[in-house]
Amino acid sequence: FHRIRTDLSKRHAPGVGWHLPSDTLSLTATASPDQSGALVARYATDPDIQFEFAAEQYHSGTASDFRSRDVEDTRLTAGGSWQALSEDYGHPANISLGVSAGRDLGKPSIGALFATARLSKTVGAYGVGLQASAAMFADVEPKGLGADVTRDIAPGLSATLAATLTDTGEKIWSAGLNK
Repeated sequence: FHRIRTDLSKRHAPGVGWHLPSDTLSLTATASPDQSGALVARYATDPDIQFEFAAEQYHSGTASDFRSRDVEDTRLTAGGSWQALSEDYGHPANISLGVSAGRDLGKPSIGALFATARLSKTVGAYGVGLQASAAMFADVEPKGLGADVTRDIAPGLSATLAATLTDTGEKIWSAGLNK
């Protein structure tokens, strides 16, 4: 068994520990100008196990033909993740594995499975991460490798930059603020 580090002077950088503390509920809403977005509820039973439920509407917009707005409807997903290593326990980095399954509401015969493996680390005031992702739905099996950097920019406010390269050569990027 591991003990959680209590020396708060060595707090890890924002965005590194994606898992919530025990008995914590988190609600997140996202939106974008192209009418993509999500409402996500996360609950952690302990520091290493987290469950997630989401209603999301994501599409590639006009930049990609991967999942256009015309074929992508609102999807419900449920899943969970396990944090295998954590800087909070004194490990050198964080490693987590996650899986989820979703179903398109407009076309309920189309389901999707998602899997992720994430490595993250505190480097000074920054949180840096690498994430491998894969999905399966119908006859499509996209895969991607992403990197992200997060930093506090004000008390209680952090900024994140992320980029992902897919197995088809598409480059996906995002930027965001988290309070």
